Amino acid sequence: MYQQYIGGKLVTGLGKPLDVLDPSTGEVVGTVGSANAAQAQQALDAAAEAFKTWSKTPLQTRIDWMLKLREACLAERETLVELVSRESGRTYALACGDFDWCMTSFQYYAEEVKRVYGTSFPNAAGTYGSGYHIVERRPMGVSVGHLAWNYPLGNAGLKIAPAVVSGCCCIIKPSSQTPLATLYLGVIAEKIGFPAGVINIISGPAGEVGKTLNSSSIPKLITLIGSSETGLQIMREGATSVKKYSFELG
Repeated sequence: MYQQYIGGKLVTGLGKPLDVLDPSTGEVVGTVGSANAAQAQQALDAAAEAFKTWSKTPLQTRIDWMLKLREACLAERETLVELVSRESGRTYALACGDFDWCMTSFQYYAEEVKRVYGTSFPNAAGTYGSGYHIVERRPMGVSVGHLAWNYPLGNAGLKIAPAVVSGCCCIIKPSSQTPLATLYLGVIAEKIGFPAGVINIISGPAGEVGKTLNSSSIPKLITLIGSSETGLQIMREGATSVKKYSFELG
């Protein structure tokens, strides 16, 4: 049974077991012990605690960890590709494309974060050179990423990489239709001792797990790849605090 990844550890989901089907055959290819609301809260708490130190971790250290995770994933390429193929019904070649997209994102953001610059400009109220304003870009906080079923690893890479290298911590919720490959990223992260709480990956029903994540005041950003209806629902649930949203909606 596939496990959740919370606070740097693999844990058994305490919710209802979920069978994952190969859509091309209807065969059960894996069973996930779904997370429940309490475990979603544990993931939120773990991310909030990790942010206290991760946000102050040197940029190069964050980059090194991102690339270390990438190398560990490359070493288990065939396992991840097989999981994507079986849970999404993709051919082997298309599953490889999904894996490669994730790896490209890990590498791209690890490099591009070096060019996230601030700016400075002179104080318009004084004589030139008497004072300057400085604008910095700083880590925002905890982000939540809701993934679609269509690209399990590609979507995960788009959410994990920019959060991690920018000094933020994240909670990734894969689709209940295709959670296996994404959850296996947690297996790999635990193997390499990735800093606890920086990445959390949990799968479970949207009405329980998703609602807990969205309605919490901990996340500063909620992202979604999904439908317009789901986006509206997330914003309704997230109105417990001021948050930013980044949605790709159909």
